[in-house]
Amino acid sequence: MAALDLLPDVVWFADARGNLTAANAAWRRLAGIAADAEISGETFAARVHPDDLVVSQARWAASIADGSELRDEYRMRADDGRYRWYLGRAWPLRDDDGTVDGWVGTVMPFGDERAAREREALLGAVNAQMGTAGNADALMEGLLAIVVPRHADYGVIDLFRPDGSFERCVTAGSAPVRKALAVSRERYRFAGTPAGTSWEVARSGTPLIVDGDALPADWSEEAARVNRVLDVCSAIVVPLADGEHHLGALAIARTGESAVAFDAADLPFYVDLAARAAAAMRYASATRDLVASERRYRTLADQLPEMVAVFRSDGTLQYANRRWSEYTGVEGEALDRAAWAAATHDGDSGALHDAWERGMRGGGPFEVQTRLRRNDGTYRWFLQRVVPVLDDRETIGSWIATATDIDERKRAEDALRVVVEAASAFAGTLDTSVALQRLADIAIEHLADWCAVHIYDESRRLHPAAIAHRDPARVRLMREYFRRYPIAESATAEVVASSGEPSRITEFAHDLAGTIEDPNQRALLASLGLRSILYVPLAADDERYGVFTLAIAESERRFTEEDVQLATLLAQRAAIAVGNARLYERQSEVARTLQASFLPPSLPSVGGVVCDAVYAPGTSDLTVGGDWYDAFSFDDGLLELSVGDVAGHGLDAAVPMGKMRQAFRALAVVERDPARILAIADSVLRREHPDIFVTAFVATYQPSSRRLRYANAGHPAPFIRAASGALRRLETAGIPLGLSQFAPPVTLSTALRHGDLFVAFTDGLIEVTHDIDEGERFVADALAHPAFDLCSTPAALLRALVVPTIPGDDVAILTMRTGGGANWTFDANDGRAAQAAREAFVARLTSLGVRDDDRLACEMVFGEIVGNVARYTPGPVDLAVRTRGHAQVLMALDRGPGFPWTPEAPRDAYAENGRGLFLIETLSREVRIEPLAGFGTYIEVALVT
Repeated sequence: MAALDLLPDVVWFADARGNLTAANAAWRRLAGIAADAEISGETFAARVHPDDLVVSQARWAASIADGSELRDEYRMRADDGRYRWYLGRAWPLRDDDGTVDGWVGTVMPFGDERAAREREALLGAVNAQMGTAGNADALMEGLLAIVVPRHADYGVIDLFRPDGSFERCVTAGSAPVRKALAVSRERYRFAGTPAGTSWEVARSGTPLIVDGDALPADWSEEAARVNRVLDVCSAIVVPLADGEHHLGALAIARTGESAVAFDAADLPFYVDLAARAAAAMRYASATRDLVASERRYRTLADQLPEMVAVFRSDGTLQYANRRWSEYTGVEGEALDRAAWAAATHDGDSGALHDAWERGMRGGGPFEVQTRLRRNDGTYRWFLQRVVPVLDDRETIGSWIATATDIDERKRAEDALRVVVEAASAFAGTLDTSVALQRLADIAIEHLADWCAVHIYDESRRLHPAAIAHRDPARVRLMREYFRRYPIAESATAEVVASSGEPSRITEFAHDLAGTIEDPNQRALLASLGLRSILYVPLAADDERYGVFTLAIAESERRFTEEDVQLATLLAQRAAIAVGNARLYERQSEVARTLQASFLPPSLPSVGGVVCDAVYAPGTSDLTVGGDWYDAFSFDDGLLELSVGDVAGHGLDAAVPMGKMRQAFRALAVVERDPARILAIADSVLRREHPDIFVTAFVATYQPSSRRLRYANAGHPAPFIRAASGALRRLETAGIPLGLSQFAPPVTLSTALRHGDLFVAFTDGLIEVTHDIDEGERFVADALAHPAFDLCSTPAALLRALVVPTIPGDDVAILTMRTGGGANWTFDANDGRAAQAAREAFVARLTSLGVRDDDRLACEMVFGEIVGNVARYTPGPVDLAVRTRGHAQVLMALDRGPGFPWTPEAPRDAYAENGRGLFLIETLSREVRIEPLAGFGTYIEVALVT
């Protein structure tokens, strides 16, 4: 260690775990501790910039974990309190058997190298521009365009004649700034050599840094005025000189109080930049011949870290630098354009070809991101930039292409995008199947050709919850495979799901499929064309939920370790979402069961009157609520209806709600007057629960007279929807129960017509938008939809249209239809019911005198609608025929997720997909198909009769 203390660079040693064991004197000086003080990693870490510490510690931990060499850049605080950049490196020390026994590391100053690297981008852009500019004016304008506004708010190049007189200037910046600069130059023209101006810098050759807040006292009034007018914060003025040839000066400035000032370290860079520009301007021909000068160009290009190539005007490869040969392993006579193209990934070759075609047609620069194959066969992402080089005749003589390694940035961006998209897949839904299908769709966009998600059911068997492929037909093939051949206990997917350890099959060999005994299963599996498979467990903490399977088929790539890490991250997020959804579902099921015990088990349907209701709990918690609905009938046909809402939530509201609903039922036996029922219920409430108030609506309906008698206690007024779609609100009055001693309820009456739809609800339905007036308009607009003419479950339809997701407050809806509605309601897969409805439909057309040809076409439309529902959305379907003017309109409403509307004729004459929709479109006057979110699809067909 004494010998190491003589070294100027920091040297340290650590054990296999990374704990610091020894360090030389240079380390102690950098860490700021005395020569006899105890060394520790914490002391050294305290000097590292907080923004760099976390990343550096993570990289060090990763190197310790896998025994790999460490290279890290970070800032450290010096004794003067300023931070400087350092390069830290560490190498593992291994035993004879290869085990890491310790570490040795060094720390060296790295500020100058890093600054040079950061300026390299600007310098590279300027150099490229110099190589393409055909004359001095183009070069000056291009130079200023690169600097402004990325590095300064304005720039100006002043040119002088050999005798020292002002010739002209070129400016860049906003229009007012350029105008002010032009005015100042006219004033300078007659002022000699004003102090603090480009005139002085150009003549003296001395660069200048300007502090806008402290201008030198010897500056001319004109120079000070210009700085004030332009609000200059900081400026740099450097001579535009090539050796002894003084051409003028380059000035750049940053304006405004918030601008970052230039410092002394910027000055040499811009002096050099201006010298390069001066040389290029004075020797424009030399600049244009840079590519042709083989020795000079190759020496420069071989020193660059980027790959550089020169292409002839027709796009054929002429030269590539040393970096290209080192990366690809191709050099000498093997170097040609085919080698460059062959190194490009197949998935990116089309984009590269198109970019070249556009560039050669337009004659301008272009850039494209592609993957290039390294000499070990792996691919990395590169940003390829190509710029044209003009010859003396201003035509393209060649092309210069650079390829900059952006692999880490690209993969980090892609991974971050995938994670963000995956996080959004679980946002806004607690439906496990919906969230997992979104995740599968994201996976095939970024990671694989196939994705399948299996989760455990109640019997601990894996079943498919989501399958994705870009081709829907292929998805059906995979579903059929899993339907026929469920995952066995010995299968890799089951092992991964139960063990929690991922498994990667880089090459899915054909002989692996050959181990399957069933020939049909082998054939079906072979048709999927799998090449590489990745299994990742769906697990969170100690819970095992299933397996996340990715597969590559059409793509040429194979899964990498980076893919495993990203897929594991996605699977962990999915597992957390599945766990939360299942917990929510269990709690919600308890709440639904308890809530159902407070609601009627069935609703009456007598005298042509049909009732429907729905209850939806709010999202504030998973406890029961205080909303209710009720409907029952008496022997004489009278129907009693009630809807109410107890203030509050949870059991404190649910218990009084149950009592009130039963009180209304009991009172209806002895009292038929709605107002009297409310008055007695009010006295019961004030005696039993004096601190609670309740809104309620009570009504009786006599089907024989179609008379509705009702009374209201502060509840939202119900709607009456006529069969024509016209809408009205019931006249209501009264205040909530518990407060009604101030104003007794009043019984009102109205007549209902055949086909009217009575709609009562609690305030949760109209408070969705947090604006009651807007909410009532929203409900009214929803009820105007023609689907309510035939829907056999109008309460559920209204809930879906107004509150498609979980509501923010409990919602109860009660409807009563006084006749009308659907002509036929049945399950689309019930062949007998469908045939009976079809025959009744044909009989109706016959009774209307529809001609045989038209009746046959209408019958085909009817059959295709029912068949389409059975194929895509099996379940209940409502159908009705309505007369509109002289036309007959067939209406249908299903309960499925919808289907694609493709009325074009199928390309295959024997294909089933699309044939039915094509026939419906062809045999009808007009077709309307509208998906109703969260409910089903509404179809309306104007028949040819």
